[in-house]
Amino acid sequence: MPSPPSRLRVAVVGTGGIVTGSHLKALQAHVDRVDLVAAVDVDRIRLGAFQEAAEAAGMDPRGFDDLDAMLAAERPDVVLIGTPPVLHHEQTVAALEAGAWVLSEKPLPLSLAEYDAIAATEEATGNYASVVFQHRYGSGAVHARELIAGGELGRPLVAHCQTTWYRDTAYYAVPWRGRWESEGGGPTMGHGIHQYDLLLDLLGEWTEIRAMAGRLVHDVESEDVSTALVRFKSGALATVVNSVLSPDEVSRIRIDCAEATVELTHLYGHRNEDWVYTPRPGLEDEARVKRWRTPAADVPSSHAAQLGALLDAFERGERPAGSGPVARATVEFAAALYKSAFTARPVLAGEITPRTPSTRPCTATTRTGAPHDDDPGHPQPRRADRRRARRRRAAALRLPPQPGRLRVPQALRPPAAHPVRQPRLRLPAQRPPLAQGLADDGQPPLRPELSTSPPTPSGVPCWTSPRSTTSSTCRPSTTRSWRPAASTAPSTPSPSAARPTASSSTPPCSSSTTSTCPTSPPGPGTTSPASRRS
Repeated sequence: MPSPPSRLRVAVVGTGGIVTGSHLKALQAHVDRVDLVAAVDVDRIRLGAFQEAAEAAGMDPRGFDDLDAMLAAERPDVVLIGTPPVLHHEQTVAALEAGAWVLSEKPLPLSLAEYDAIAATEEATGNYASVVFQHRYGSGAVHARELIAGGELGRPLVAHCQTTWYRDTAYYAVPWRGRWESEGGGPTMGHGIHQYDLLLDLLGEWTEIRAMAGRLVHDVESEDVSTALVRFKSGALATVVNSVLSPDEVSRIRIDCAEATVELTHLYGHRNEDWVYTPRPGLEDEARVKRWRTPAADVPSSHAAQLGALLDAFERGERPAGSGPVARATVEFAAALYKSAFTARPVLAGEITPRTPSTRPCTATTRTGAPHDDDPGHPQPRRADRRRARRRRAAALRLPPQPGRLRVPQALRPPAAHPVRQPRLRLPAQRPPLAQGLADDGQPPLRPELSTSPPTPSGVPCWTSPRSTTSSTCRPSTTRSWRPAASTAPSTPSPSAARPTASSSTPPCSSSTTSTCPTSPPGPGTTSPASRRS
């Protein structure tokens, strides 16, 4: 049955929980503007259940088990994609080439290279692909963005972005979850992306990121927690936390500006009442504060709000919000977070390009954890590139550029003593899911595959001498402890000073250089034997 001319023909691809629970409600909210003509799923039982739910909502979609067949038969105007992330790129390109606009669940692609391929298809076809970032579309978020951009709250200074959720073992029983190949990452890609996308929407462009990631609980390939420090172009500094290990679940964004603090606290969606504005001490302008706290409308963040914005853009023939460079910037942020976490180095905005070298485990490290100059896996930048990078860092620190080196204020300098190096997340010699576009040979990048076995004592990384040129891998050692240096040891050991030592029959480390390898980092006030030798 053909749709009336005033209604757009819509098809859904994937009929799981997110499509049935969110996209179907969004279509129902715009039933006067859209007609659901088709649904695609390889699982006939799940497809049938979705069709029953759609019929109960007053819709009658035709069922398909093949995307190409549906596109050829129905010729939809808009395609909503809610399949596992690994399928998003291929299905989006197919829908664009068939003449449809696309609204896909996050992430739209699993790499920047895939995103650029989608952008090329957009340019060739004249159609557009958007990604679901529904938190941008609530009236509270729109109001906050206008206040910050207009300077009403003063200059942004400090921010915090938090997605601390809880997912148990049963959640990861779904085959595609927690895998680099099929999900593209852990909570950084699958959960926290909504919150830091909203943070980017509120604060604008970022310039530098320093991150850490770890797999602390779940037996999966990807991380289950990540943290990051972010510097924005405005000068504001922010923290970002993504976790699936937190029993007390919350989603939160807080931005401290010169005139007020704005804070959003919710879980999966927000309304106006979830936004709190706190003026600075001494600000007594009640009318001004009332304007902050009174948005013009109360529209909850939802798929329906974003779908409405996409339908408006379709009718005007304009690129919809949440697509193009805006959506790519969020994917680049995730890529930079992973690259920084896996290399233990800061990453600057725009640094990741199709020619970016692969990110792999540091088998040879300096004292700072950076790859050695002679490491063939990490080609060194040209001298001119290094000078430009120093100037960018100097500008970020509000310091004048110095020839040859960057002068760091005394307050920011590390202590003279050798810093305690923390254990590093050990990764295989493969490329991360998002850290670059294409390999040097033009092939799609590989994604890292962490060990699927839970952490064991044998996975504890070694503590190497600051002069060591290689790191070593620890073997299990059941008896290991620190002993005082020979020059400071008492002539007659007291019973309290006696400690067990590792068995001499099984060397605890294997390395090309000599190093001492404890099973745990030294405690406060303890000096490692490796540090004493240096």
